[in-house]
Amino acid sequence: MYCETPDEIKKIKRKCIVLNVIEAKAWRNVAVMDLTTKQKYFFGKVKQEPPVINPKDELFIGYEDLPYDLPSGTHKIVLMTLDGMLLDWAMISPKV
Repeated sequence: MYCETPDEIKKIKRKCIVLNVIEAKAWRNVAVMDLTTKQKYFFGKVKQEPPVINPKDELFIGYEDLPYDLPSGTHKIVLMTLDGMLLDWAMISPKV
């Protein structure tokens, strides 16, 4: 992903499949796999129900370029339901 101007944020949204859901007291740990790239991602602070999330469910992951570089990452990845409800997000750095 590449931003031509600092003000532009490029957004990409793709389907993913839930690999694993681990229940904790206040959160759920959700592991998903991007169906296009086969990359696996872990989201550690997905709020408790609703919605119900089970292995093999389809969700969306969204990739966004940040308009600035941070030491911890240059991209943001979000986990969403198919109807667009935000479940969790994380900062990521692309492989160099």
